[in-house]
Amino acid sequence: MSSDESGDRRGNQAPRSAADTSSRDWHFDTRAARAGKSFELRGGEPSATPIVPSSAFHQPDSATIAAVTQGKQPGYVYGRYHNPTVAALEQTVADLEGAEDCAAYSSGMSAIAGAFAAADLPSGAKILAGRDLYGTTIVWLEDAAARNDWQLIYVDFSDRPFTTGAIRDEKPLMVYVETLSNPLVRVVDLDAIGPASRDAGAILVVDATFTPPSLLRPIEHAATLVAHSATKYLGGHGDLVGGVLSGPASLIAKARARRTLDGTIVDPFTAWLILRGLKTLPLRVKRQCANAREIAKHLSLHHAVDKVHYPGLGHRDTPRERQILERLFPSGDHGAIVAFEVTDGGEDEARTLMDAFELWGRVTTLGDLGSNALVPVMSSHRHLPPERRAYMGITDGLVRLTVGIEDVADLIADLDAALDACRPH
Repeated sequence: MSSDESGDRRGNQAPRSAADTSSRDWHFDTRAARAGKSFELRGGEPSATPIVPSSAFHQPDSATIAAVTQGKQPGYVYGRYHNPTVAALEQTVADLEGAEDCAAYSSGMSAIAGAFAAADLPSGAKILAGRDLYGTTIVWLEDAAARNDWQLIYVDFSDRPFTTGAIRDEKPLMVYVETLSNPLVRVVDLDAIGPASRDAGAILVVDATFTPPSLLRPIEHAATLVAHSATKYLGGHGDLVGGVLSGPASLIAKARARRTLDGTIVDPFTAWLILRGLKTLPLRVKRQCANAREIAKHLSLHHAVDKVHYPGLGHRDTPRERQILERLFPSGDHGAIVAFEVTDGGEDEARTLMDAFELWGRVTTLGDLGSNALVPVMSSHRHLPPERRAYMGITDGLVRLTVGIEDVADLIADLDAALDACRPH
C-alpha cells in the first residue's frame, strides 16, 4: 500500500482526537501496536455499563497525572488505584446501602480486612465480636488480634441486655457482628447494638452478607461500616469472587488507600458481573426468601428433624424476637439460609444426607440462583476445634441450606428423599 492510499483511507474515517496515532504517518507496526487507542463513544450511551480492562490510563500532560495521582482532581491513572467499571460498582452499592462511599475488593475477606484498615485500631484496642461468626472470619480476627496486640472479646449478641451492658462496660473501639450469624442464622438487634456502640465511641462493623440491601441496610440502624461478600447475593450467579465495604467517605478513603497498597481492588470484569447481578437482586432474593420460609416450615414439622434454625418460624420465637424481626425486616422476608439437625444424627448422618441429594448442590458457598447445602464442621467452620464449635452451638450433624429460586416443591421432595436415606430402616 502506498502512503497516498493509506492517507486516503484515513481521510475517509471520522475525525480523531489529537492523541490518535493514525492522524500521523506512523509506520504500520506502530499503528498496529496502538490499535484502538482513540476509541470514543459517539452517538449514544451504552445500555450496559462498559467493562474497562485497561491497566493504565492516558492523561493529556504530566501535571494532570500528578493531580490525579495525588487526589487533587478526579480521574484514572493506574488499575491498582481505581477503574471506571469499579467506580460504577462502588457508586451503585453506596447508593443501595445508603452510604456515603464504597470500596470494592477482590474478596469478601479483603473487604473485612479493609474495615480494620479504615478503623486503624491502635495496639491494645478492645474489640467486641459476635460469638457466632463465619469460621474464616474468626481465624482472621484471632490472627490479626495476636499480631496487633488487640483485645478480642466474644459476646453473644443475641442477648440484648447483656450485649448493651458489655458495650457500655468494656468501652471497645470496635464492635463486629453479622446481621444473621453463620451458620445458625441468629438475629442480632442492630437497633440496640448500634446506639450502644455509638455512645461508647466504637466503630460498628456489620457483615451483612446474609442480608443484602434489598432486605436490610445496617447503616439505617447506626452501623458505621457494612461489608459483604459480593460472591454471594450481590453477584448471585456463582461465577465470581468479590467483596464490598460501605460507610462514611472519610473511613472508606482510608480503606481505599490500604487497598491500593495491598493490591486487593476488584478487577473490572468481576465488577461488571456484580453490577449485572445487582440488577436482579430484589427479584432473586424475594423468591429465595419465600422458598426458604416454606422449607423451614416443612422441616420444623418433619419427624426426622430435631431442630430447625430460621428466623421467624413463629411458634418458636419469643415476643421480643418477633419485635426485632418486624423492625429489621419489615417486608417479612428473613433471608434464604436455613440450618437444621437430623434427629439423633451426627456427622455420618449428615454426610449420608448430603450424598443422597439429587437437586441440592454440594458446594461451599451461598446466595446462588441454585440451592446448595453444606455441613459446617466439614467446610465453613472446619478450622475451629470441636469444643469451640460446641460453644457456638454447631453440632456435627448440622446441615446449612442456602435456598435458590427453583420450584419449592422440588426442593422439598429432594430434602425428604435425602432425610429418608440417612435414617435407619
